[in-house]
Amino acid sequence: MTTDITVREDSMSPAAVKARMDYARALASSSLLPDAYRKQPANVLIAIEYGQALGIRPIAALTGINVIKGRPTMSADLMASVVRQAGHKLRIEQRGMSVRATLIRADDPEFQFHAIWDADRAQAAGLWGQAGPWSQYPEQMLRSRAITEVCRQGASDCLYGAIYAPEELGGVESPPQPHPAPVETRDQITDLHHNLARRFTTRFGGDPDQLIREWAAEGRGRTPSSLHAWLESRIPQPDQEAGADTAGTQTEIIDAELIPEEDPE
Repeated sequence: MTTDITVREDSMSPAAVKARMDYARALASSSLLPDAYRKQPANVLIAIEYGQALGIRPIAALTGINVIKGRPTMSADLMASVVRQAGHKLRIEQRGMSVRATLIRADDPEFQFHAIWDADRAQAAGLWGQAGPWSQYPEQMLRSRAITEVCRQGASDCLYGAIYAPEELGGVESPPQPHPAPVETRDQITDLHHNLARRFTTRFGGDPDQLIREWAAEGRGRTPSSLHAWLESRIPQPDQEAGADTAGTQTEIIDAELIPEEDPE
């Protein structure tokens, strides 16, 4: 069985279609796939086909695209990646429980698209406090909504119809990476604070202790997740960062996401 599923002129030939279907069936038998794809080769095949249209490899498609109510949906992080890969700029700013996403198209840099999601807007939409991600990860859900909305506004042509996030169609969008066990002690929280700050300064420079002091002085709360959001908002933009390698590409400290646990008193 071949796993070469590159789109070619003969990609709709019976042999090519059968090869893709066999590949999808093989992947669907894996226990490592998300629940939406296990033992559902048709869903696997749709995700792979969309991945090809978006220019991403099958494994990225299967971890970032879900099929909800018969429609392909895309995680906010994958949507952001696809839009930036197309050359557009996407900037995320968070101030407490308010997230502002700004998109600047590569072919129209004079105009900016904006989307702002905060607790008041989520409450008005009937989302705030809902059981599931909205009660467990409210900051992440606000961020996801801001990203998906601004990408639809300014770069829907990049998304090939996969313009919704899973939770917008009644599915569940998982956090972008697994979270560690809940933090229970103040010492553990302090260690996580310093680990986050060190990760940031290793990549972007600066003094980790000074960063933590500045963050604490702004009164943003003491949880690791709030520090992560604050650090992410300070990532230099490509046009501001000297020696940026790729225009329109913003680096996020994705590997440092932590659960938004309340700091124990």
